[in-house]
Amino acid sequence: MRLDTRTLVFIWLLNGVLLSTVVSLGYGQGVSRVYQISGRVVDVSGHPVEGAEVTVSPFYDLSSKVFDLLEESTVTDANGRFSISKRFGAGTRLYLYTALSSTGEYLISPPFSFSNARDRHFLGKLFVTREKSEIELGDFPVQFHFGDMRLKVTSNGRSLTEADWKKLWIVLSNDRRVVLYQQSIGPVIKQPEIDIPASIAFYALPEGKYRIEFRSFDDDIVPPTVGRRSLGATRLFEIKRNETLNLTVDLLLK
Repeated sequence: MRLDTRTLVFIWLLNGVLLSTVVSLGYGQGVSRVYQISGRVVDVSGHPVEGAEVTVSPFYDLSSKVFDLLEESTVTDANGRFSISKRFGAGTRLYLYTALSSTGEYLISPPFSFSNARDRHFLGKLFVTREKSEIELGDFPVQFHFGDMRLKVTSNGRSLTEADWKKLWIVLSNDRRVVLYQQSIGPVIKQPEIDIPASIAFYALPEGKYRIEFRSFDDDIVPPTVGRRSLGATRLFEIKRNETLNLTVDLLLK
């Protein structure tokens, strides 16, 4: 999904209980009710940010697709204000994420499921629902600033074919080599994320230092298999807000 230059705000609901309990109790430990969550997104100078996207999502792991059906979203008005109505129980833990988007394709994005369990830098601001059904969060500055990268991927100096891209597994790590994200690029090539003729991947990441590694991925067998050895990796690179970084990596494909 290509993103424009809007600001994004995400609220993550985390309860630590089974999904069946989450649904029946309204994602909390108390009696469920409809909560009205309101607040304002501001920049570093305290000025309101218009067009911010605000999302309430109860999933912790992106593999739990059933949670995707429970999302609620809205956008901020000219005064930076947002308001979301959502049913859950008192005592629900929520994390507020604010992120300034870029023009690229997110490789990881709020609420940073999977990543935040391994790097607490990606945790948002915690608050807990109480008995009062109206929750005013006040002002929140942008927490995560994104930058873009253009990753030129070749094999022995040649551009990759569509078949080559489909057989790749991408692994994103931080500067401590903690894996933040990994997934197959295929079997369907996402465009414009991957420009096959140019052999370039366009990604957006939060400010920080990262490393990207590629491995083989074979979905022609059951179960699909990820290769153990690295086909190639980038150097450690740094993403800066509102900037585009150009990188190259040459892989050793068969």
